[in-house]
Amino acid sequence: MSIQAPSSTEAPPCILPRRDRTPCAGCGYTPQRAYQDRTKYRSQLALDFVGRDIATWTIGADTLLKDSSAAQGGNEVDTLRFLRRKAPELPTPDVKATWETGGRRYIVQDRVPGQTLGAVWHELDLSAKVRILDQVVGVIERWRTFTSGKMSSVTGGPVESLRWWSTGFTPWGPFRRKRELFAYFEAAMGDCPEVVRHMLWRNMPDCRPWTFSHGDLHVYNIMVEDGNLSGIIDFATAGFYPVWWEYVQLRLACGAKPDHEWKHMLQLRMKDSCHEAEGAMRWAKVCDELAFLPDGVTNAAVAWLREQFPNERLRRYEAIADVRPGNDQNEGGELQRGDGLTAKPESKTTATKAYLARWRAKLTTRHGCWR
Repeated sequence: MSIQAPSSTEAPPCILPRRDRTPCAGCGYTPQRAYQDRTKYRSQLALDFVGRDIATWTIGADTLLKDSSAAQGGNEVDTLRFLRRKAPELPTPDVKATWETGGRRYIVQDRVPGQTLGAVWHELDLSAKVRILDQVVGVIERWRTFTSGKMSSVTGGPVESLRWWSTGFTPWGPFRRKRELFAYFEAAMGDCPEVVRHMLWRNMPDCRPWTFSHGDLHVYNIMVEDGNLSGIIDFATAGFYPVWWEYVQLRLACGAKPDHEWKHMLQLRMKDSCHEAEGAMRWAKVCDELAFLPDGVTNAAVAWLREQFPNERLRRYEAIADVRPGNDQNEGGELQRGDGLTAKPESKTTATKAYLARWRAKLTTRHGCWR
């Protein structure tokens, strides 16, 4: 008996009917529903998270596959292995395998049990939040015992961190001296006036010892289970940074609720143990603000510095910047500039006030946690 191929108009057996061929949004899997129900197979591969250029898949109950661009996050595997070796008592995922192909990086690692802190934050009472906070602070204090002679990744190479004014990961370093790190900040400020650069350098806090920091402790990188910390994930930005870096990142890389509430609690706990915490925070805020200044807005830069560093003597800076405290007017009703010249009331000194108001409103919207 001859076997005839099915005609083009009828579907082969065990193939999804055309009316139900919509593929799975996660993996594109399209088996025939009725046929699948008759088998004993149930997939243990599930899409867990999708980001801008990253996805994580759960393999069974205990394993995670991380798929990301090979162009960034290259230090994460080395960092995880470093922590497993140096502090095996901490809840750090164990890397089982890693490889790169087709411009993608794949990491197979332990799956941290539980849910993200952000997913359950509003379900936790205050005692549970404080308990998790204490546990996270304990982990951070253990991390801070790891120091280095330079700002770098755990292997001694560049770090890949979100800078305060950046929208993406940028490799930078390694730096052995504070001056090298400041030069990197300085280059990002464009045409920022020399007097402002000089003041920032004078007020830059000491960076040593270069201390191990996670750098991205938001609520979706903290895993909890049954009201307790079960692990911390996403070490793509981790490395050795200035001793005050972790504290500063909590403030300048702060998101909306519940991240704002969480980081505020964590910041208060870290304030006493972090070297030069408040001075570093003030200095970092100025750097971040200046990165958004249009080129040549010298008045706004000096006005902001005067507010942030009230104890500094700014007379010679104000003279160069054509700014005088209080914007005093002479008898003719004209504004007196720092160089002794006069200008009409509608000069750039007046415009600077309006500019600063718009500028601060924009930054308050961008970083709600600064309020």
